[in-house]
Amino acid sequence: MDSPLEPNSTVTISDKYEFRTDENGQPVLPISLSTSLVLVSVGKIVYNRPNFHTKRYIYTDGFVSEHLYSSVKDPKEKVWYRSLIIDKGGENPVFRVQLKSDPKVHFDGNSPSNPWLTIFRIVSEKKGNGQKGSNLVTVSGPE
Repeated sequence: MDSPLEPNSTVTISDKYEFRTDENGQPVLPISLSTSLVLVSVGKIVYNRPNFHTKRYIYTDGFVSEHLYSSVKDPKEKVWYRSLIIDKGGENPVFRVQLKSDPKVHFDGNSPSNPWLTIFRIVSEKKGNGQKGSNLVTVSGPE
C-alpha cells in the first residue's frame, strides 16, 4: 500500500509545526505536535482482546506521548511526563503516566484519564488550592 505522504519530505502541520517522512513516506517519530506535546510511538494494535479497543478508541500497546506539565515533586517547576499504554498480557491495557526524568515515579490506571487525574490532584494539593484536582480540570477520554 502506498503512503499518502511524499517520501523523504517535510510535512507542515501548522505554521509552527512540521515532521519529516522516511523513504517509505511514513512519519519519522518523535513528532512535536505543540510546545507541550510530543508523539513518541503509535504502538501496535492488540486485536485479539476486546478491552484494547472500543467503538471510538483503539488502545495500542506501546503508545507513548510526552506532555509538559507541573511537577508532582515541585508544582512550580514544569517537567515532561510520558503517557504509555502497556500490555501486561491481561484482559485490559494499563494506562501509565510517569516522570520522563524519573520513571520510578509513575501512576497507573484502568482508563487514560485515571493517572492524569491523580497527577492533577497531587499538584493541586501541593499548590495549596484547597480543591480536589478532579474539580479543576477536564480530561477527554472514555472512563
